[in-house]
Amino acid sequence: MSDTTSSESSYDGSLYLELGGKILDSSMIGWVSSIKARLLYCHVLVAKARVRDTPLILDNQNNVKIEWDDETGPKMKIKDMRFFKTFIEHVMPAEGISNPTSGRKRTVADVSISSTGHNLTISIYLDHMARMRATAKNIEIAGNEIFMIIEIINLSPFSLCFDNARFDLKRGDEIIGHLAGDLKIVPGVFKVDLAGSIYNRVSGMATLKGDEFHEVKNSWQYYAIKLFQIEVNLDEAVVDNE
Repeated sequence: MSDTTSSESSYDGSLYLELGGKILDSSMIGWVSSIKARLLYCHVLVAKARVRDTPLILDNQNNVKIEWDDETGPKMKIKDMRFFKTFIEHVMPAEGISNPTSGRKRTVADVSISSTGHNLTISIYLDHMARMRATAKNIEIAGNEIFMIIEIINLSPFSLCFDNARFDLKRGDEIIGHLAGDLKIVPGVFKVDLAGSIYNRVSGMATLKGDEFHEVKNSWQYYAIKLFQIEVNLDEAVVDNE
């Protein structure tokens, strides 16, 4: 089973999960009435949730989508925040750490059915997901204003949204600019538009690092945004000196 995994923050170390994928052998599903999802990192149980009295309905192409939110499903309690943090560090783009964009794909999820046929378990292997690669494609500087387009390649079936995110542009420990924009991580190749302010006459290499977003500060996503960082070459910027 291939899957798409996304999460939204809550206030007590938990999340809501959306799963989607294709069942290769529909005959194995049968008439299940209970669905359990498990998130694993290096065989450690990171989070789990169960929904009873829930049939698994496939379309005519054996595709399925399961949406659990605050109205229709339970919160998935994060049981091990250390390994969950390690997972986010594992998939976020990081300065000086590259990840190949080709090669053998690893299975990130599988399903199993209980002997009675009632219960279906979906196991998601977080450590099998690839690190994202992010590149600053277009940089424009006009006076103290800066505009930037970031291209992100995400080979994993993983989504995470940071609305109205704010970023620091740093050289070493010195902050030389601030940018903002919506960072909506989705599978595949996508672009992020950022705009903000920058000090005059800066050049050379810098680091764009996540700082915060609109969510309240007691969410795990408040920490996660700070793990986003990429290298930016300001010498490649188009500069308008007028």
